[in-house]
Amino acid sequence: MKKRNLLIYHRNKVLFLPFVFMIFGSLFAQKNALDAKLQKIINGFVDDTLLYSASVSISIIDIESNKLIGSYDPKRSLVPASSLKVLTAASLLDIAGEDFTYKTKFYLQGTKNKDSSFTGHIIVEGVGDPSFCSYSQEGSMGMQELVNVFKQKLFESGIRHIRGNVIVNSNYIKDIPENPEWLWYDLGNYYGAGCHSLNVYENLSWVSIKEERRSGQICEVVKVVPSVLEDYYCSEVISSPYKSEEDIFVLGSSQNKYYTLQGSILCCGSDTLTLKAAIPDPSLVFQKIFKQKLKETGLKFSDYEKSNEAPTKLLIYIYESPILRKLCERALKKSVNLYCESFVHTFGDISLNNTDRKKSLESIENYWNSKGLDRSMILEDGSGLSPKDLLSSLHLAQALQSIAKNGRISKFWELLPESSTEGSLMNVIPDKAKNKLRLKSGSMERVRSFSGYVMQKDKPKYSVALIVNYYSCTSDQIKKKIGNFFTKLADY
Repeated sequence: MKKRNLLIYHRNKVLFLPFVFMIFGSLFAQKNALDAKLQKIINGFVDDTLLYSASVSISIIDIESNKLIGSYDPKRSLVPASSLKVLTAASLLDIAGEDFTYKTKFYLQGTKNKDSSFTGHIIVEGVGDPSFCSYSQEGSMGMQELVNVFKQKLFESGIRHIRGNVIVNSNYIKDIPENPEWLWYDLGNYYGAGCHSLNVYENLSWVSIKEERRSGQICEVVKVVPSVLEDYYCSEVISSPYKSEEDIFVLGSSQNKYYTLQGSILCCGSDTLTLKAAIPDPSLVFQKIFKQKLKETGLKFSDYEKSNEAPTKLLIYIYESPILRKLCERALKKSVNLYCESFVHTFGDISLNNTDRKKSLESIENYWNSKGLDRSMILEDGSGLSPKDLLSSLHLAQALQSIAKNGRISKFWELLPESSTEGSLMNVIPDKAKNKLRLKSGSMERVRSFSGYVMQKDKPKYSVALIVNYYSCTSDQIKKKIGNFFTKLADY
């Protein structure tokens, strides 16, 4: 009886085991098929003859399992360009909190008199707020609104006359504003604006030059906004008879205070061309405009009269920026370099009580290294403008996976441009991938990068990073190729 039962058991076992192997074998085959499909997409991108001379790094990580499910040379260190911004923004969001705000303080230093006057100065202490009086940042107070609020604070204190001046305290950031690792021809352009203790208008000015009809003529500067900077820009732009791409850039830095416009433009008559330039001295711009607008509201200003009494310092107003989450959204969707450069100093201030650029960048590196990511990170700035920044796609994808699971940062993917609808993705990702991708792009000469998420039902399914350096094909060709890659990835 026992033998018969044993025989039945072994017979059933023999029949059962193939069934088990069939099920698990099928699942294993499915898993491999999925991986094989993804790898086919990746290999199809890399093996294209258009990239025969390029260095490529690709990493794709499943958010839930934290497993690398597709890759090509994932640990190769390459120049990431603006894809780096996701790390700068996320690290500050984590340690400062999404509701963090920059607080620019306004003091009166001097003596209040009985005749409703104040003998002394208005002292403004900047803390590197990149959105201070921004034209474009949602929720930012404009210059005129600031002036109106500040004048009301003075009137409430019984002050209607200032015997003194507006002084900016620039001690918060002691580094030179422009990063020494940036390329010289980027300095002076809006995207290369340095970070100051007090920034204003995102350190952006508009410089208009008159197009000349005759070849070889200098195209003169005819308008500058803000107008207080009209003597700070000179043009060496030459009118040309040849129809080619307009190649005009602004040269200079905050160290020499004066910027030069160089390049050539097609001769076409009396039209004007307006360029975005950096403001060489934001503190000076603020001083002049703020004082002038206060005068226009009816507040009197006169020369400083020395007081016999010991001057006191009175905090009269705090200008508060929009919350950090809103600032990060603009930094990432519009790729504003100034914001991320400011974030670096702020990170150092919070983590080290030191705003030194180099030490702050080291602190950010240590922050990400502590999370056990691929140790390929070399930071020379926070925006990705330096060609000496180095990252692997694996580091970026791992960081993005970590961010997605970080409870302190809510829905970070919503801060990234949405495919085919926002930012530079509109010109790269086809409409059929709409709502399926959230990606930060990066570009400079012979560099293209994308980092972010493949979405599924409004949640990230995969983190992805792609970096291409040293490609020899045209910009249109690489854009089309990358667009096709992400379209396939979105359908995976």
